[in-house]
Amino acid sequence: MELSEYAIVMLKDVIIGDSGIHIPYLTGQKITDLFNSFCTKKEIYPKDWDDPENGFRYSRKKYTEKRLQELNGTYQLSKLIEQIVQPVHFIQHKAEYDASVVDAINAIIVHDGYKVIEIEGTFKVVGDVAPDELKIKVHFEDIQNQILEQVNAAKYIIWVAVAWFTDKILMKALHEKQKQGVNVQVVIFDDEINQKYGILKADTVKYFNVHKIKYDDSTKMHNKFCVIDLNTVIHGTYNWTDRARYNDETMQITESRELAHTFADEFIKLKQKAKK
Repeated sequence: MELSEYAIVMLKDVIIGDSGIHIPYLTGQKITDLFNSFCTKKEIYPKDWDDPENGFRYSRKKYTEKRLQELNGTYQLSKLIEQIVQPVHFIQHKAEYDASVVDAINAIIVHDGYKVIEIEGTFKVVGDVAPDELKIKVHFEDIQNQILEQVNAAKYIIWVAVAWFTDKILMKALHEKQKQGVNVQVVIFDDEINQKYGILKADTVKYFNVHKIKYDDSTKMHNKFCVIDLNTVIHGTYNWTDRARYNDETMQITESRELAHTFADEFIKLKQKAKK
């Protein structure tokens, strides 16, 4: 994502809470932490706010502008924008959510061909973004921990579509993310196993946003995938069950916006099927 100089200058005030709209005010430390999440170079506050060569210390605005310039032209810039408009960003900084932040940012970036849109409760930047960055890891062992690592790193959405879900450790991890404000949804096969031992148990299902696929003689919901933050896909032979930990299973973790959107589309189709 590449923005004009005008957009960078205007965007900095929104990011740090100086634009006049209701958005969390960020101190120097919080600004540094925010950019450290997206920039390759990690900086320390206040040490790295000093510019010995020119003999001054950056203000909050100038420091933010400098780091935005570092991200300009990269995929990470779009990820930063997406983060600051999510409700969870407001929650993290103890501020009341104000959806007008999306309109404010769109008014700035629209001239460069970009727009923030809402997809199933989360916000994404669309337009002429940087080429997709494809990263693939395949796992044959310790799969539960690999899933936990991805779930714990989720910031916005976790959409799970699995035939059977009886793993209490994974359920607990999803519940914790849900309590943090992450959009957690599960599509599950509505059968006796899930009802007696899994996520559809009466004392468990109440904690989750679950979409149940009913048994049909002509088809059986047999998916095993998870979409995280519309950027990462977990899929393979591994059901999210206690027994699966002792089987020979395969799981692939792929970081790809294009692939994640494809799986997200399928997840939405399964949700619609569950409503019938």
